[in-house]
Amino acid sequence: MATWNINHGGGRRAAGIVDAIRGWDADVVALSEVRAQSIAAILEPLRDVYPHQLTSDVGRQRNGMALLSRHRVEAPEVSSRAEPPWRWLEWYDTMLGTSVLTVHIPMSVGNGRQTQTFWSEVLRWCGRNGARAMVLGDLNTGLHHVDETGAFFSCHQEFRALSNDAMWRDAWRHINDDASEYTWFSAQGHGFRIDHAFVTADLVGRVSSCEYDHSVRRRRLSDHSALLTDLIT
Repeated sequence: MATWNINHGGGRRAAGIVDAIRGWDADVVALSEVRAQSIAAILEPLRDVYPHQLTSDVGRQRNGMALLSRHRVEAPEVSSRAEPPWRWLEWYDTMLGTSVLTVHIPMSVGNGRQTQTFWSEVLRWCGRNGARAMVLGDLNTGLHHVDETGAFFSCHQEFRALSNDAMWRDAWRHINDDASEYTWFSAQGHGFRIDHAFVTADLVGRVSSCEYDHSVRRRRLSDHSALLTDLIT
């Protein structure tokens, strides 16, 4: 299972993004920052491998979500009040028998109220789905001095609350313990681990690997690394 922020829809990078996705040979790929003007250039060439596809309400200037799957997935009725709603995509993985939430949490600007409200909806969803569930995506935060070199993250308290929840596990941290890797870098060169996969405690034993593909960022296919998580079926 792969999750990747492709940076403002991909644009001229679409062909390289398609090649990268094919190279992973994942069963499911969740993308964020998908945009209407380039979505067909990414989804259509992959339809032979991923015939089951879902998207949020993607627009030309909206950073939406897309899901590509080899096997059937179901889209439940969404009850979230998260804003903006196109950064939220729920689905049910029929092969794993697992409820999955893919999100791209907004960066905190101004008073940060929108980001905090979005996080509240994520934590509410996690509280309702405490068994056989996953949360994937660009969460735009992490732990101070652990997932960043300093203490710049906003909403790090919400991230810590999810990390400390007895029902949930940070899949990458579970496999890699106290390792340090960054998935996005600021213009000033500061590194941050902001792309994550959380699984419920009853699934963590099925996580066989969880690693970042930094090559897609180094090749400038996106400004984000991709996260690849393998679960034993």
